[in-house]
Amino acid sequence: MFFFYALIILTALWSCQSSESDPSSDTPVSQIVHLDPHFLSKTAFPNSLNTPTHVLPIDGGASVDDRAQLYVVVDCWNNRVLYTSSLTLPLKDWKALITNIGTPHTAAVTRFEDERGGGSGSDTFWIVVEALVLNSLTCLKVCIRSGNVEVLDGHSVAVEGERPHKTIFIEDYKSFFSLSSEGPLLYLTRLKVESGGMDQPVSIPLPFLEGLYTRSFTYHGNKFYFASSKLGIVVAELVKDGVGEEMTFLKVVGVPGEMEYLNDIYFSNERRVYITWTHKNSVGSSTGESGGICVMKDLAEGECVGIKDDLGLEGTPYYLSTDLDGSLLVTEITEASGIVRFREDCGEGEFAPFVCQVERVQGPFEANSADLEEKWRLMS
Repeated sequence: MFFFYALIILTALWSCQSSESDPSSDTPVSQIVHLDPHFLSKTAFPNSLNTPTHVLPIDGGASVDDRAQLYVVVDCWNNRVLYTSSLTLPLKDWKALITNIGTPHTAAVTRFEDERGGGSGSDTFWIVVEALVLNSLTCLKVCIRSGNVEVLDGHSVAVEGERPHKTIFIEDYKSFFSLSSEGPLLYLTRLKVESGGMDQPVSIPLPFLEGLYTRSFTYHGNKFYFASSKLGIVVAELVKDGVGEEMTFLKVVGVPGEMEYLNDIYFSNERRVYITWTHKNSVGSSTGESGGICVMKDLAEGECVGIKDDLGLEGTPYYLSTDLDGSLLVTEITEASGIVRFREDCGEGEFAPFVCQVERVQGPFEANSADLEEKWRLMS
């Protein structure tokens, strides 16, 4: 009898509590995500990555004993979002979080907070992913326990502008922000997380981006940085305008001509700035030069030092993220698909290398020629 009750208690402790469906959504979670409870297989899923645009490390689990390192990987041109406990595991041992989602580019996360404001011990999270071709965001409430992910609830949010391309969670605002990358007018969509739920989306226009293709943005030192094609790095600030909030233009930081098609700007924990780009000679051609990645100690001054060869990248560098141990992760796309991990705390002094302990954790996977031609068609 003791073991019977112990089993009931353990089962209750493991299970995440599902909440009621979001009242702002009329789309059930079963229609938003296509969940596969089994491991990936060669017959059911492509056994390679195809344009993995972003890696999101998550420190999951509600207690120290149940801490689980988890990686959410956005596999853009396979139209799926995967997760794994280790990036070095074979892909057949990874699991699918979402399938059949139209070319997602990034994923963002925050730990769920209940109505009392508690959340540090919660095993429940909000994860937001773009459904780019549908001009919408997929918002999932998930439970993470012992390296497994259970979807509890979900809803979709339409965004203004076209092709939502980069989503981040900003703790200062307790909000997800997602950038529309194209259109006559670009927008940030803000989703505030409050009392265990999400507020209605708020659209913030970005007229200073002039409708130019903008693949990425980040938030650093109370300012927003947009990686915009043609313009360069555009710096702005979110201010109150009496009625709501307005994004105010501050300045543009120019970049060399070959870097004009920017992919990402990323500030690391070591206060370095990383910039990735698609080479201008590649746009509209599947045989042009691949893009690059460089690092600088200060965005305002100093040379941006190229590190693509040091990282052994064969494709175009895309988005960066910081792993739980402080190392950095960078994805590569187009000419080859893969993920590389590296460290930047490589000693002190003038001659200390910018990167060290480079490890290829996935790939390089050969590009599919038909997919390449489609990418260039869409970019041209």
